[in-house]
Amino acid sequence: MRIFVSHAAEDRALVTRFVEFLKGGMGVPDEDIFYSSQAGSIANGEFFVQRILTRLAEAELVICVISRAYLKSQFCIAEAGAAMVKK
Repeated sequence: MRIFVSHAAEDRALVTRFVEFLKGGMGVPDEDIFYSSQAGSIANGEFFVQRILTRLAEAELVICVISRAYLKSQFCIAEAGAAMVKK
C-alpha cells in the first residue's frame, strides 16, 4: 500500500519517528512510504511541487500529521485539500 505522509517541515523529527513505526511496527516497506523530509525523497534540481503532486496522486492512503506548524502552512493545507479531492 503506497502511503503519502503530509507534514510540516518543522515536524520532521516527529514524522521520521512515525514513519519508523510504520516500517518497523507495521511492516510497511520503505519504498511504499513517501514523506518529503526523508533524505533523497526529492532529488536535487527536481521540481519539488511536481514530485509531491505525483506521489500524492499515486498514494492509496494519505496521512496528515496535523500540528500547529501544519495549520500555519498554506502548502500543507493545499496538500490536505488535494488529498480530499482525490478520495
